[in-house]
Amino acid sequence: AELLEEIIDVTGYVRELDAEDTDEAQARIENIDELITKAVSYQETAENPTLSGFLEEVSLISDIDSYSADSDSTVLMTLHSAKGLEFNTVFIVGMEEGIFPGNQTIYGGPEEMEEERRLAYVGITRAKETLYILSAYRRMLYGQTNYNHVSRFVEEIPKFLCENINRSNSSGFGTSAFGGYGGYSSGFNRAEIKPPVKTEVRTKPTGTDKYSVGIRVKHTAFGEGVIVKATPMGNDVLLEINFSSVGLKKVMAAYAKLEKL
Repeated sequence: AELLEEIIDVTGYVRELDAEDTDEAQARIENIDELITKAVSYQETAENPTLSGFLEEVSLISDIDSYSADSDSTVLMTLHSAKGLEFNTVFIVGMEEGIFPGNQTIYGGPEEMEEERRLAYVGITRAKETLYILSAYRRMLYGQTNYNHVSRFVEEIPKFLCENINRSNSSGFGTSAFGGYGGYSSGFNRAEIKPPVKTEVRTKPTGTDKYSVGIRVKHTAFGEGVIVKATPMGNDVLLEINFSSVGLKKVMAAYAKLEKL
């Protein structure tokens, strides 16, 4: 993650994209942010994180480039690239406020929202028999941990067409495939749909407030170290830790699985 940030800063690539001020440039910036998120996640979870290992993990060839309707395999693609194709079973993931529709769309006005709604319709109608719509109760996005409502596009689907599947996660929070845009837990009551609201973000996730400068901690991969800097980032905390074995590392408190010594 540190190497990526250094490259981006030295090359000035993001600054050039910002100067373009186009939708395509913004999409590229979002891709870069997501790449950094993946790097942070890999760094925190891999037993022996290396640059080559990370590149091997993220260097995937898009299935759509070699897609064959006769192949018996799962195909991963974007909603845009799915146009014109149909499948017996389709999974749409990340159907959450702030992701789909994205935050820029939410605050961009009715026209942008309608365009995003049309894109959701494209994805939904790719399924010939069964459609699974998935949302996460909690996810790390652009290096921050977010708690998002289910997408408003899910709430707009007629109730009689859907089956609500509930699950419980390891943290004890109840999760729902259709947990309710705007905070409704029952889902699918179209009369209850309210105007757009800001994505809900918890300002202090459980456990992140216990870390401060000077505290000794233990990381599963990096070993023991001392926190030298703690920077609040949205609803999470970016910790800079000086590990005795690997030196200075940056980790997100909510995902680092640190043991306080």
